[in-house]
Amino acid sequence: MPNPDSTLRFLLGAAATGVLLVVLSVLSPVLVSFLQAAFLIVILSQPVSWLCRKGLARLSAVLLVVTALALSVAVLGGVIGTSLVEIAKTAPAYEEQVG
Repeated sequence: MPNPDSTLRFLLGAAATGVLLVVLSVLSPVLVSFLQAAFLIVILSQPVSWLCRKGLARLSAVLLVVTALALSVAVLGGVIGTSLVEIAKTAPAYEEQVG
């Protein structure tokens, strides 16, 4: 016969795991945004620190790095968007060749 303490401990652990999974699924949009922001902070803190060591004010360094990131994302998005448009235009020809 199982020990009542071990059975209760198992049931409490299972319930806690279930509650944790429900809470994580409900909060997942917030958690994903938070983790993305934390990732950006870790990645972008090095260039900001380097610019500050070179004599640039911290606010100016942050604005410069964020602007560079935004421009990089815009250029990359434009290149990928243009490529996708070209693929979409040539897709019917490839479809005819394949079959």
